[in-house]
Amino acid sequence: MTIVPQETDLNILIVEDNRDDVDLLMYRLRKSFKSVSYTHVSNLEQYLEAIRKTVDRNIESAIYNVIISDWTVPGYDGFVALQALQDVDETIPFIVVSGTIGEPTAVALIKAGAYDFVLKDQSAHLPYIITKALEWADQRRIEQEQRRQIEIQTKALSSSPIAMAILDNEGKFEWINPAYEVLTGWTLAELKGHGLWEFTASSSQNVCSQIFEELERKEVHQCEGTETRKDGSRYLELKQLARLLDTKASSQRYLLIRQDITFLKEYRTRLEIDAELPQILANCQTLHALYQQAAAYIRRTFDIERAGFIRLDEQGTSVPPWYGDDMSQSLSLGIIQGIRFPVIVSGTTKALCVVEWKPSCMQGSDLLLYYALEKLEQPLARLEAQENAREWMKRLSLLDVFREYFGSGRNFGAAISKIIRLIRETLRADSITLYLNKYNGTLACRDYDGFRTDLIKGAIIQLGQKNVGLAAEERRIVAVDDLEQDSSYVQQFRELIAREQFVSQYCVPVILFNEVRAVLELFFRYPFKPDETWLAFAQAAAYQTGVALEFQSVIEELDGAYQELKRANESIIEGLSSALEFRDEETEGHTLRVTALFMSFASRFIQDEHELKKLRIGALLHDIGKIGIPDAILNKPGPLTPEERAVMQKHPLISKEILSRIPSLSDFIDIPLYHHEKYDGTGYPYGLKGEEIPLAARIFAVIDVYEALTSDRPYRKAWSKEKAIEYIRDNAGTHFDPEIALRFMELNL
Repeated sequence: MTIVPQETDLNILIVEDNRDDVDLLMYRLRKSFKSVSYTHVSNLEQYLEAIRKTVDRNIESAIYNVIISDWTVPGYDGFVALQALQDVDETIPFIVVSGTIGEPTAVALIKAGAYDFVLKDQSAHLPYIITKALEWADQRRIEQEQRRQIEIQTKALSSSPIAMAILDNEGKFEWINPAYEVLTGWTLAELKGHGLWEFTASSSQNVCSQIFEELERKEVHQCEGTETRKDGSRYLELKQLARLLDTKASSQRYLLIRQDITFLKEYRTRLEIDAELPQILANCQTLHALYQQAAAYIRRTFDIERAGFIRLDEQGTSVPPWYGDDMSQSLSLGIIQGIRFPVIVSGTTKALCVVEWKPSCMQGSDLLLYYALEKLEQPLARLEAQENAREWMKRLSLLDVFREYFGSGRNFGAAISKIIRLIRETLRADSITLYLNKYNGTLACRDYDGFRTDLIKGAIIQLGQKNVGLAAEERRIVAVDDLEQDSSYVQQFRELIAREQFVSQYCVPVILFNEVRAVLELFFRYPFKPDETWLAFAQAAAYQTGVALEFQSVIEELDGAYQELKRANESIIEGLSSALEFRDEETEGHTLRVTALFMSFASRFIQDEHELKKLRIGALLHDIGKIGIPDAILNKPGPLTPEERAVMQKHPLISKEILSRIPSLSDFIDIPLYHHEKYDGTGYPYGLKGEEIPLAARIFAVIDVYEALTSDRPYRKAWSKEKAIEYIRDNAGTHFDPEIALRFMELNL
């Protein structure tokens, strides 16, 4: 920064025991500078007190631009004075003016940190030296602030829980934070000077070179892959690389960010298994199809070279054929290659799943495979029962009804009444009730069919209470052939039996993923004795009901996760708009205020909820292009020059450039790009006129101007609401769409 003495106010501290020298010095300085104020001290105690006050920013007169000191003052010399100043503030220039200092001493003093020295008989040069000293001080303060920012950033990087490293322009390690060592096991001493490719399994030197070349054209490279730690353990990683340029763009480095996303991958895999595998298996009508589909799914989902199933007989002997891949080396010798996982149904091992893992498999994959195999239990139980009742089952249409409603994704709640009625009719029951497990020790009546009264409506059954609660607690079918013979039921149930004239009761638990989800309660008004076929189908119907409930639950869970992701995305956008306001000192809080008012007003023109959500994001980002406007223009306190205004008017185009590069934000560009267009065509950046301007931008233009006028600015106080409304009325048809302006004026603000 260039200092012009005639435009500079000078406040100096003079250390001198000769008053005449002080007066002569002030005479010379006042001839050169716009104004000069000074503090005169003549001993050590006064000097120390004066410089101590420089750190107190509440005492404005104690902030000195320069300290001018004689070489020798009673009680100390220039070295003492310089050291005392440096202990307080190293950015204040210290200049020695003396008639006795020798050249060796002066040189030593400058090496110690003094700005310069002047002989008293050459004090005419002092204004020039002070001017240069002020420029030096400004530069020192800038550098000091830069060092402080770098220190803060370094501390932030070092304390981040995310693994980060800085690579030189050849891709070799220069620095890592503690989280990097925690994630990978490698220390800085082991990594420094070595290339990234030497410590990553997924990136050879050629691949890294291609990535670095790619970063010449784009900001960030991102990829996922399996990596190996120093101890040999493997994990799934999200890797990001970004190019870092120094302030002069003369050299570059790379920022490397690595995140362990194994847990996220495992969580996603579990969700995928829950959502996909039961549906796949539910469509399998034979054991052959079930094992083949399960083997194919396992190969697709896990890092597995080969996977196969083989059934076991009651003695645990393998029974050919293999389903999936043939994993036997010699069945006659009973040798099976690979790792074995049991397939268990009702506590009995019905088959073996044998797999060969790929070398890239991660730790914990075996637990996920066990989790997937648990999903086979209920389908296997169903199919084994169906094998014994296939001819009878062919005559039934109930399973087709389930597929109709849930295979097509229809809402379970809308179909439940029809479903339980069909179950009742197929199982030849007089009445049926579906109780849902509330997971608080109770089961609640969800729906019912075939009753003569409404006594069952709203019924709550305690877990363990006979017979619905007992079926849930013991996870088995509970049957009562003659209800009249048992007098231990609660009064409400005895009344239901009497009024409905029920004789027999069967309670079938709905078990899915080894968890009781509900209970089907069936009543008969005659003595009923089921056969094996009936029991098999009752369990199958219960299982299908459980699948339907689970399907609905997964859909609701995924929808909740999607909504949470949308909220997180909107929070990021709000944070981005807030970050921009921190840069633009004039508009703090403007974005949120104008967005809130805009959304309230826009709903009078646009009723589509999805469209309004898009417009809200566009409003939050309406001035995102100002990120590309220089601070000197953006925060200028006075009017802009024509050249500066031309630069400022580029910010809508910068908004377009930013948002069009982000696929998820490209639909929200209308407001950021067009909200400075005017109805008469005199706006910018394109000079659109009338309805050529998108409706959302025309609405936002009114709100944006109103909010700006009614908010304080550094160069003016906020207008009253009445004055702002009058301005909008006067500019309707020129700046603003007249119809929109009229409807805005009708608001009771």
